[in-house]
This record gives sequence, C-alpha cells and structure tokens, in this order.
Amino acid sequence: MAVLTDADIKRPSQREYATALEDEDVFVMEDVSAQKIKPITKPNTKETLGINAKEESSNKKSTLSENSEIYYPTQKAVNLGLNRTMAEMMGFAPRNLMDVFGTLTVPATFEALRDYLTASGGCDFSLLRLGDYIDLDSFTVNNWYNGAAYDSTTGAWDTTVTVTKNLSYENTRVEIVGFSDYRYVGNTAYPSSPHVTFQFKNIPLTAPMHKLNVSPYYQNSQGYSGSDLVTKGLANWYTAIDSQFGTAKPREVDRIIATSSDYEWCGAEKLFLPTGMNIFGSPGFARADRGVGTQHLLPLYALNPNSRMKKFNGSSRQYWWLAEPSAGSASIFNTVGSGGILDNYYSSYPRGVAPAFLI
Repeated sequence: MAVLTDADIKRPSQREYATALEDEDVFVMEDVSAQKIKPITKPNTKETLGINAKEESSNKKSTLSENSEIYYPTQKAVNLGLNRTMAEMMGFAPRNLMDVFGTLTVPATFEALRDYLTASGGCDFSLLRLGDYIDLDSFTVNNWYNGAAYDSTTGAWDTTVTVTKNLSYENTRVEIVGFSDYRYVGNTAYPSSPHVTFQFKNIPLTAPMHKLNVSPYYQNSQGYSGSDLVTKGLANWYTAIDSQFGTAKPREVDRIIATSSDYEWCGAEKLFLPTGMNIFGSPGFARADRGVGTQHLLPLYALNPNSRMKKFNGSSRQYWWLAEPSAGSASIFNTVGSGGILDNYYSSYPRGVAPAFLI
C-alpha cells in the first residue's frame, strides 16, 4: 500500500478544478482524537462521513414539525403557524382539551390549563385554539327555576334540576371563546392574571331573567346584577359545578354594563352572562352610551358568527339571555333571538341560559 506523504496533500485551493469525483481521487480528514488522518475516496465517502446513517429511513424527518422542533428549534413558531389550517386558526376545528393535555378528568384538565397559562406568563396561547372544549360531567342545580310560564302561583326558584352530560347534545360542553379578554379590565375585582374565556356551547338550562309573584310579573329596574337569574340562578349553578374546576377556580371579573337608564358595576362574578357587545359587537337595544362598557366582541363570535346559534337538548334555534336590559324599558332584557339576531324579551319568560367564565 502506498504511503501518503506531505507532498501528496494539497489544499483545495491548490488543486485544479474537477467536474467529477474519480475513484482514484483521495481526500483526507483529520481525526484529532486518534492523532491520524483518514483517507476519503469515492467508494468510501458515505461510510467515512457518516452519510449512510443519516440517510437511513428511520432518521429521515418528513414533517415540518419534526424538522422544526428537533433540528431547528428556533423555527418552532414558524412550524406552529404553518402546520395549522385556516379552519384551525379560526376556531372551526375544535379539540377536546383532555386530548391536548393528556388528562383523564375534568378537574385535571382545568388544572393543566391553569398550569400552562401560569408557566407561560400569559404570553403564550399557542397550544390553544378558539373552539377547543371541555365536556363537563353531569351536575345538579338546587333551587333552580322550574320552567313554567309566569303567573301568580307557579314558577318559583325551588326546583332541583340535573343536567346530564350528553355528547350528542353537547349540553355540558364549554368552549374557548377568547383569550385574556378581561385582563386588567374592570373595577376592584379585575383579573390581573392571564386567562381563557369559556362559555357554554349550548343551553343546559332555561329560566326567566326576573320574576315577580304579583302583577305585572316582570321588571328590570333591579338591573342585571339584582335579577333573579344572577342572585338565585347563576349563584346556585356555580355551586353545582364548583368541584369540577379542581384547584383552577374561575377568575373573578367586575364588569361595567348598561342598566335601562344608566350603568352599573356588576361586582365580582365567576359565572356571568355575556352582553350584546360580546356576541354581536354592538350594544343593540342597550343604552348606546353605556352598552360598550368594559365589553368587546369575543373572538370566536367574530370569526364564527354561527356560534351564536345554540341548542337546548338537541333542539336548535333557541332564544337565550344577554346581560343588559333594553334602554328605557321597565320590563325587557336583551336576548339572542332564535334566528341568531340581536333581540329582546320580557324578563319573566323562560329563555336559554349560556353563561361564561374565566380560567
């Protein structure tokens, strides 16, 4: 075997240009650890340089996710964006958050979400999409309204009602409608922490906004915060589902919303009704100068207006309550109409209830 001498070694810049690698051509590579040089010829190039191993099918990365996150971690943000379809970004491809976080129970899922938001410092929602959901377990609400039409003897807030989890009806499903919608927004109870805004996808329960046992049976002078639906209904509803949040209890929010003649701060709410601004981006029948308040159009409704069409036990096109009374009226609150329009109706009639909360 011929011995390779210093005279045989030339820098690439000293060699004549070649258009192809011939079998007799030899390159060398220094092996520092062994204090010797390795010859590289055309037949053994792949083996010497480790190219064969790199070309093994098991090592090939065929997806953007693999290449970005494993080999180019700084490109992860690009991967997250490009690997999503428009439907996913706009909230039309919702996922069960149990699958997203790998959890087995509802409380564990809320806790995993809270941990994720806390760890990110509120700056990273990239793991989440609008429309992502959690199916709550069945729950029983004590002292709920029994659903009868108004009169002088029936319709008391004294019935025990169980909402049974039904995946076909999706009647216990809560979905993401926005991100940090109320962070640093509000009065003394504003949430300073990053949060996700959830709302019930459909209508688990119906009830009047406010009911009297004497004529005229309805009024709105007490406003939203003093209504039966808030002081009796939502308070009992929250008690019924409190344990399902585990340690990740909803953030309190204090909103300013319109009354029939002015405005009010609602006080610390954990479960609350949206407003016309939240669903339609308009005060609607509420006082125009007060109906914006601390509210804005929730992103899911902006990108997917069909979300305002809610079902009750599988039956579509339902009326459901919004938080604000109609301006100048003594008896009417705003609603989402059965046709998905901004509407209003007498406070004593049962309508759908689809509250929201912050995690």
